[in-house]
Amino acid sequence: MNCPESDEEPVVLLIYSHNFTRFETARQFACYAGVAPFEYSSGTSVKGGTHTSRLANMRVKSLLGMAAMSAKRFNKDIAEYYNSKKEKGKSHRVIMNNISNKLIHICFALVRHQTMYQYTYKLV
Repeated sequence: MNCPESDEEPVVLLIYSHNFTRFETARQFACYAGVAPFEYSSGTSVKGGTHTSRLANMRVKSLLGMAAMSAKRFNKDIAEYYNSKKEKGKSHRVIMNNISNKLIHICFALVRHQTMYQYTYKLV
């Protein structure tokens, strides 16, 4: 499959997810995009931090990163989430990766429920 051109960037999720039919869950697409965290562990005694996979579609990951930066700037709920995580000591890159993951989950939920995004929705 050819990569979308720069003027087709808004439809990248549709193209790579085959209109949201290629992946059953948002977690699967997040793994494909390289924004889903995986815990490092070896047996029962060695536990490490979480890391993302290097085997990702870098085109999708970079576009999600840009979308996360835009969401942090213009979406009040995402900005509050960013600030709360920053106060807890999380790094900028980790928070932006989390926001990218959240954006994927939001998109898949909107498609699954066939609804439009509501800015007035209260997060629980």
